[in-house]
Amino acid sequence: MKDELFEEDVLQILDFFHLSENVYSYGKAKFKMNESQYIPWADEKCKKLRDGKWKEVLGELDPEETYKNTVNLYHYINSNKEHIDYPQYSAMGLFIGSGAIESSNKIIVQRRFKQAGMRWGVSTAQYLMTLVSKWESELWESDVVNRTYKILN
Repeated sequence: MKDELFEEDVLQILDFFHLSENVYSYGKAKFKMNESQYIPWADEKCKKLRDGKWKEVLGELDPEETYKNTVNLYHYINSNKEHIDYPQYSAMGLFIGSGAIESSNKIIVQRRFKQAGMRWGVSTAQYLMTLVSKWESELWESDVVNRTYKILN
């Protein structure tokens, strides 16, 4: 989906919260819901992953170890290793969680589109979402006003 929607130079970051959810789900299955075992185990793995020690975590996991209703954690981490360099992302001032994006969805989409009586077609909704996104991103002046001025003159 990323390749379809964005240019090649887009930096993709695996949401740390979602990675942590998978670590905890795997730990729950591994330790049969025994909190005294799975919580410290998952806490340790998440700390290592956040600190950029994904190779160490992979070394501690068995690639063949699987549990019902959870991801194969080894393969999940291994297939996302290019997207979990959290120390580098943090040093660059980037978010490693999706909270900011989910919050902006609430601002951009829900506040404007889910009002009583609102009805939208795909194309008109896309136009309006683009404009609202420009406003919320403080790009209104540079992207909308200036471009419109150039078109009209």
